Amino acid sequence: MCAALHHEANPPTSVGASSETLVIGVGNNDRGDDAFGLIVARRIADRAIPHVTVLTEQREGSALFSAWEQSAASVSMLIDAMSSGAQPGTLVRLEVAAQDFATQDFLASTHGLGVEHAIELARALGVLPPRLVLYLVEGEQYDLGAGLSTGVEATVNPVVEAICREIQS
Repeated sequence: MCAALHHEANPPTSVGASSETLVIGVGNNDRGDDAFGLIVARRIADRAIPHVTVLTEQREGSALFSAWEQSAASVSMLIDAMSSGAQPGTLVRLEVAAQDFATQDFLASTHGLGVEHAIELARALGVLPPRLVLYLVEGEQYDLGAGLSTGVEATVNPVVEAICREIQS
C-alpha cells in the first residue's frame, strides 16, 4: 500500500515553516471514504504547527472560494477523496499551477461542484492561492454511514506525515 503513496504528478517542493499555509480537508463524515480529507486535516490540526491554518469543508466546492479569498496564505493544501478508477488507497499529489483541469475529468469528485471545477473557477476569478497542492486518495466506497475502506484507512497516517514534512521543510 505504501508504494501507492509515491505516485506524484509533481514532486514536493519546499513550503518553508515560516510561510503561511492553509490546509483544507474536504469531504463528508457520513460517506465512507469521502471522510478521508476531513480525517487527515483534523490530525494535522492536532499537531498545532505554527503558521498553519487548518479548515474542514463539508459543503460544495464553491465554499473553497471564500476560504481562499479570506486567507493570506502563500500555500494552500487541499486533501480529498477521488474516484478515478485507480486502486483504492492510491495517492495522487498535484501542484495545481502545473495542471489545467478545465479539460480533465480524472478527479471525479463526490461533491456537486467538484474540486477541479472550483479550482478552475477560482483561477478565472483571480482567487486561486499562489501555490495550491492537492493530496487526493482513490476511494472505494461512499455508502451512507460507512467507515473508511481498508485501503484508504492505510493511507491516512502516511499522508499526514507527508503533508507535515512538506509544510515544515
